[in-house]
Amino acid sequence: MSLKMAGSSTRIKTWYFYSVAVLFSCNTAFDTIDISEFRLYGSVIPGWVEDTSGYAEFDTSDIYDLIDGGAPPYIERGLLKGIKQEFDFIAGDDTFHCQTYAEDFGTSQNARNMLSCNKTQMSLSLTLYPFDTSTITGMEFPGGCLAIAAFDRYYFEVTVSGYPVIDSAKSEVRQFLSVYKAKASK
Repeated sequence: MSLKMAGSSTRIKTWYFYSVAVLFSCNTAFDTIDISEFRLYGSVIPGWVEDTSGYAEFDTSDIYDLIDGGAPPYIERGLLKGIKQEFDFIAGDDTFHCQTYAEDFGTSQNARNMLSCNKTQMSLSLTLYPFDTSTITGMEFPGGCLAIAAFDRYYFEVTVSGYPVIDSAKSEVRQFLSVYKAKASK
């Protein structure tokens, strides 16, 4: 013998649908950080001053304006949006420059895929202790270095230049990446 209440099946399905919809929307709201949260202000990294004329927000529609010819791999790997910043550090007669990109790729797998793609394309192999090379790598060049990193769903590029001593350049890159890693793990 089965007992059936009129309309109960419809009410249960409707309740289930709305519960899943609310749960999904709440979950995604807590899992994301607005990319503008990665903008570095003030003295987050001592001595570095933002050149606000170098600030840009971008997505897949305007990344071509920032990366001449290099945008397709970013789009193919799931770029959603990003920011670009430029900084200067003036010490006496010396001026050092830093350019950063912080990009949201939607998933940690997409961010790691972007890291792997650029690591391979640019033959990057620099180790920046204490970071693990599976999440951060880079390369040295005369007067500076480039580092790329993937933390959670975010991908970062940090380039510093103007250094006569490469160890100083690597130290500055580590500072920027440490700040980004802390922000990504919130």
